[in-house]
Amino acid sequence: MKKIIQEHNSVLPLIFELLKKNPQLESIISRPLQLNLIVDANIIIKELIWLAQKRKKENALTRFLEILQTKTLTASAPIYLDDEIKEKIPLISEKENIPEDRMYKVWDEYKKYINFMKHQESKKINILCKRDPKDIPYISLHFKYDYPIYTEDKDISGMGATVINAEFISNFRDYTRHANVEYTIKIVGMGSVVITSEIIKSFFLLISKIPKKILGFIAVVIILLLINKPSRKYILSMLEQAKENAPKIISSFIKTIEPIAQTYRESKNNAEEKKKLLTTHSSGPKTRVLVR
Repeated sequence: MKKIIQEHNSVLPLIFELLKKNPQLESIISRPLQLNLIVDANIIIKELIWLAQKRKKENALTRFLEILQTKTLTASAPIYLDDEIKEKIPLISEKENIPEDRMYKVWDEYKKYINFMKHQESKKINILCKRDPKDIPYISLHFKYDYPIYTEDKDISGMGATVINAEFISNFRDYTRHANVEYTIKIVGMGSVVITSEIIKSFFLLISKIPKKILGFIAVVIILLLINKPSRKYILSMLEQAKENAPKIISSFIKTIEPIAQTYRESKNNAEEKKKLLTTHSSGPKTRVLVR
């Protein structure tokens, strides 16, 4: 059976893996934003309904799922969430007229992007969640790890938790898209430098492997070519042509590279603007820094 949730191509997961293995590269390419959060059941239910029924293109993703696939955002949830969703699927299927097996299939694929965690109850948490005991696992994880909660439940913020909303997620998705372009160009640029340096290394390695007698013979041939008037004229003529064509070559190179440079600048600036919006978030009891 074909996968319901398709993987979208993004360079950002590769960036995180690269920086993990080579932390010294952070001084060159810097680290994209990353955020840990706790996701509430009401968000997941909306996500599953859209994926199972409302999307028009088979490979379309929700904003939230698109971000999860870039690994700029890590969604955690209490183990209880899995039972809660499975318990609600029959009711949702009947209400929305979606086949149950399709809902279960979507959930089985979706939950691969969620980090399930154990929670610990306490008197303080139980008192806070007196109005809705089902919130206990989420509030417990929030106060243990200090992760904001992505939810549409207004009672959550009333319990003293920092929450994030759909607007925040929309801005974060925009950030990941701009950052993906920015870092793709960065990696391509680094790749070009690596390729060039490898060619140079290979050239000198090749020369070093040539026996001295043969190198000497090559040097003699070059000298003889330069001494000989016709061959000297030909070599000098070739060098002169290369000199004359250099401005054209440089101009052509600039024309080729400028659109890429312009795209890079725009993507970097747009990513920075979204980063400013995301850095300080005030949906909750106090304003706090969520991402760095």
